[in-house]
Order: sequence, then structure tokens, then C-alpha cells
Amino acid sequence: MIRIRKKLSLATSILLIFLLLFATACKDKKISVEDYPEPESVVKEEKERQEYTSEADLSGAMTDEEFEEFIANPDPFEKNGNFIYNPANIPENLCRKYRDNPKVIANARHILCAIYNFDSEFEIPTEDVLSAEEFFLAYELACAASPMTYGATVDSEDYQHFTVSYLPSFTVYQEDDGSFTAETIENDNPAHAKEVFEGFIEYVTSTINKNVDKDAPQMEKAKAVYRALANDFTIDWDLFGMSLVEADDFTDGSVDIISKNTLIEGVWEKKLDQYQLAQFYQFMMYQLNIECMCVSGSGTYHKKNIEELDNYMADLWQNTWNVVVSDGKAYNCDLFMEIAVLENRKITNPGSEADLTYFGMSDDTHDKTYTVNKASLGTYSTYYGYGAVDGVEENKVPECVEDYYF
Repeated sequence: MIRIRKKLSLATSILLIFLLLFATACKDKKISVEDYPEPESVVKEEKERQEYTSEADLSGAMTDEEFEEFIANPDPFEKNGNFIYNPANIPENLCRKYRDNPKVIANARHILCAIYNFDSEFEIPTEDVLSAEEFFLAYELACAASPMTYGATVDSEDYQHFTVSYLPSFTVYQEDDGSFTAETIENDNPAHAKEVFEGFIEYVTSTINKNVDKDAPQMEKAKAVYRALANDFTIDWDLFGMSLVEADDFTDGSVDIISKNTLIEGVWEKKLDQYQLAQFYQFMMYQLNIECMCVSGSGTYHKKNIEELDNYMADLWQNTWNVVVSDGKAYNCDLFMEIAVLENRKITNPGSEADLTYFGMSDDTHDKTYTVNKASLGTYSTYYGYGAVDGVEENKVPECVEDYYF
């Protein structure tokens, strides 16, 4: 996140942390890349450093054709038939919001490449420098494109030269006037953070290379990733997993926020909560250039006679899942529900695998598990929270008319 000190109420400070789960505390534990699934030989090569460059002229107005070329993402399999991780991938539908200011997109790509490289500092070319307000838009766009952004703190005085630290934690300070200020604290174990980031990239790369047929239709690619994640991951039932630790004498006016793992750390542990599963699956779809939304809405959950799941859903005021869009059709995909039911099945049959019951659902089929209040339905952004981008035409939740049959 961008490091800022600003006054907030304690409640607002805590809510901010809830909405920024990916920028949470780093736990002191040893991590090794060997803990990830063994990748194919092609992905064992040293990852190449990525610098974002563009031949597009961003100084003047772009034609529609030039803009579409500028925002296009390359075929992730085009080089040698194997998947190539694209750190600068930003979905086209997200980019179109900045049609009149493509420098926002360019800055977001610079941020994403710097984090991919695990750079401690980076610089925006002079011709692409934005105002502070515009750069915040670029940072938000980078957050929407990749969960790795939430694991980084970006700091700058002039919005051209930046320093970056990784896996920060939070402290909330009480000021003399009784107000509260939220501030990030740099991680003191950068070697650990680097292993986490590189391991995340390796897991994404090897999972796609092992499971996805480069020539398959988009929905088959989406199904392959969904199946792999459903079989790999378990549920983190502790949704926020957060506590406040106050100093004994509170002399410095600080409250440390001890929070759960970030998404990228959760990938290493193979354990993610409902929101993280939806965000991670969305990111995997982005890497395959498949349109995917995280959606959320209130409604009525229909019990599965699974105690832990039923109790969890009874306490949850929103449900969050994905909608995958391909060939003009949209499908609900609920990875959380898939894994929760699979975990219960494994109690009596440890060898069970995901049967994809909750993949490619129509709205009618999805309603049999969770009947959504249509008025509450909206896209979900971890940066903003529920319904934040309602009204943005490209991001409205489409109707899912039919089931995907396979």
C-alpha cells in the first residue's frame, strides 16, 4: 500500500484493515520455495527481470485503435507453448476506465513490474509522471490487477522516485486530541518476504503449466484452474483473524494490529479464506486473459448439513464468489463452497477430489445454495469493499443464464 499517515477513528482504522487484508502482518516463519509444488523444468529457470516499456505515445490523444493496442495483453502461451507469468497484466476492462488518461495504466504497470522484481526502489519515466491524486488511481489499478500489490508498501515524496518494502504490518496511534492515525510498519525480514513473493509466482506458473491446455477453450482453462485450486487448498475459517494488542501502559499511544496472513502467504500454506479464494481465482483468470469478477451480495444460505460450513454461513452477512465471462456468457463459480464441501467429504473418504459441483453455475443453480438479494449484488474489491465499483459499466455483474455443461 502507499504509506500515508492520516487521522481516522479507531473503528475506521480497523475497517481499513479489514478491507486491506492483503497488506497484513508478516509472521516469522521459515519458507522455502521447495514447499511449493515441484514445477516443470521450464519454470525452474531463473525468473527474468521485467521492466515495463511501451512504444505508445502517451503525451497526446490516442486513437481508439492505438488505445486498444496499448491495453492489450499478450497470449500467455505465445513464446514456447508454456505459460509465461505476466507481471504487467491488467485486464482490458479495468484499463478502459482510464481511456482519457493512459498514463495511469502505465504507472500501474511500473508498480506491478517493480513488485515482481522485488525492487527496493523504482523510478517512473519523467514523461509518465502523474500528480499525487492521479498516482493513487494508478496504485488502485495495480491493486485491482494483482494481490501482490497488497503485500507491498510504496512510498514517495515526488511521485517519480519510489521506495518499496514488503509484507508490512499496521500500528494505530492515538493522538493527543483523541483521534487515531493508521500507519504501516516495515517488515524486518526481507529475505522471508522475498521467498513468499517468489514462491507465489512459482505456484501460479507451475499450476497453470501442469493443469491448463494452452489450446483449450477459455471455460476449459477456467475449469482446469478451478479444479487444481479446489484440490490444493483448504478453508481458513477465521475470516478476519485479527486482534488488537495494546501496550501495557499505552504511553506511546499505539495499538498494534496483529492480523492473519496475506493472500500470498496463504498460498504457501494452501489455506485461504472466502474472500482470498475469490481474489486468487480471479487473479489466475487474469493471467490467462479470461474475464473474471469477484462478486458479493447478501441473501439466504441453504444449509448443507455440514456443521462448520452452516455455522460459518449463518454468521456471514455477505457471500462472495466469482463470475467468469467467456464467449458472451457468464457463469457463477464458488470455489469456497466447493472446497468446504470437499473438506467434509474427505472426513469419511480422504482420497476424495473436487467434483466441480459449484463451477459454471447459472443464477438459478447458484440460488439453490445461496439465494442472492439481487438489489445487493455487486462486484467486490478488497481495496474498497463491497459494491465499490457499482455504476462502472464494465464491472456490473452480468446475468448467468445457463449452466456450463462438461
